[in-house]
Amino acid sequence: MKALFEENSYGSELLNKYENKELSDAQFLKAFGQSDIFYSTPFGDTVGGQQALFLVRKSDGPLYHPVFTSLENAKTYFNKAGRAGFLIMSKTFLDFVKDTLNIYENAPEKVGVIIEPGVFGITLDPEVLDAVIKMMQS
Repeated sequence: MKALFEENSYGSELLNKYENKELSDAQFLKAFGQSDIFYSTPFGDTVGGQQALFLVRKSDGPLYHPVFTSLENAKTYFNKAGRAGFLIMSKTFLDFVKDTLNIYENAPEKVGVIIEPGVFGITLDPEVLDAVIKMMQS
């Protein structure tokens, strides 16, 4: 039985292969879609006690929900971001992208996904999430 919050070395391996151009976009997404990722809620408290949005904005572009291939990477990221008392959850990347699309469907600002910000930083823009889901399911 797989341990709860076990590091996803398969996901890390896929990211490395993708970065080294050993996998096409479609190959990467199909395989990574079945990988377990780690994430937290978009809102939370800062170390200073303020409420904050812990999504990533690239320049003046869209917001991205960060996901990670290990519990440690998620903890490190949120600690560096000054987040206090956060909960880390896990699910397959495909399920996470589906949920993200559904949650932000009627939101005033759409949200994409960023994989391993600060390490790989692969972004999936909000307008391509439907196509990404189809690629992962094919």
